[in-house]
Amino acid sequence: MRITTDKLTPKLIKIYDGNYIANISTQKLIGVDHNNDLKLKIDSCYFLNKNIGKNIPIIITNENIKLEGILANNYKLNIPPNIYASI
Repeated sequence: MRITTDKLTPKLIKIYDGNYIANISTQKLIGVDHNNDLKLKIDSCYFLNKNIGKNIPIIITNENIKLEGILANNYKLNIPPNIYASI
């Protein structure tokens, strides 16, 4: 079964700190029975560059974002393309 997230929300404006790390959160998973033990785990995601600017692409891979829980192998997560934020 394929699921997607309601919304992956990068912190829209990051204060410059000299690194590439982007903080990502999610609201909820779509396509999952609320009774299932399924959670979204987000490890560090990264800006394409660490320079100050607007609409900098954020790199998210299958290694950075995973489903966890007893039934996680029953689902395929669709990672939304084109996530941007500003530094």
